[in-house]
Amino acid sequence: MTTLEKIKSSLLSAGLDAIYITSAENHLYSCSFSNPDGEVLITKNKSYVFADFRYIEAARRECAEGFEVVMPKGGADAALPELLYENDVSSLGFEEDVMSFKRYSGVKEKLEKLEKTEKISLVPASRIMSELRVKKTRDEADKIIKAQRTAEAALEALIPQITYDMTEREVAAELEYIMKKLGSEDESFKTIAVSGKNSSS
Repeated sequence: MTTLEKIKSSLLSAGLDAIYITSAENHLYSCSFSNPDGEVLITKNKSYVFADFRYIEAARRECAEGFEVVMPKGGADAALPELLYENDVSSLGFEEDVMSFKRYSGVKEKLEKLEKTEKISLVPASRIMSELRVKKTRDEADKIIKAQRTAEAALEALIPQITYDMTEREVAAELEYIMKKLGSEDESFKTIAVSGKNSSS
């Protein structure tokens, strides 16, 4: 079962017609394409990846099968009501721990203005994605192991290079540089490099 199929199955179990993904992490998880500024809409029928002019070509090359890549005028939020109508959506899940109240209010207002259909309910659905992501496939587990080995190798390469006159920022930058040379796409969180009075006691 593909990731897209798993998400659709979870939507069915939750009684939702669609989910609007706005976090970078779940964007990558759902469609296998990394875009920190992109959105994904998955419905029972069609599934969409929204990208602007900076990412559109890469998205068309790299997105997983089953997604339609679109570059809507006015952004994803503006295109959302029409796509929901076309796919007969009456309940839309959203990531409540990611979407700001301002954006939520804007999306809700746009949906309320859509006169072609009955009211579309917005339902908190972060749990759906978190529950799916906690269960790792063999391929996902292998990637985690590979990332760990890369981090370990980078640290081993860094230690002999550290000198007393290096700043913490320089050490962090050097570690990140070595990791990327070894094949890392990015750090999973901001690198912490502290010593002396700045370190934890």
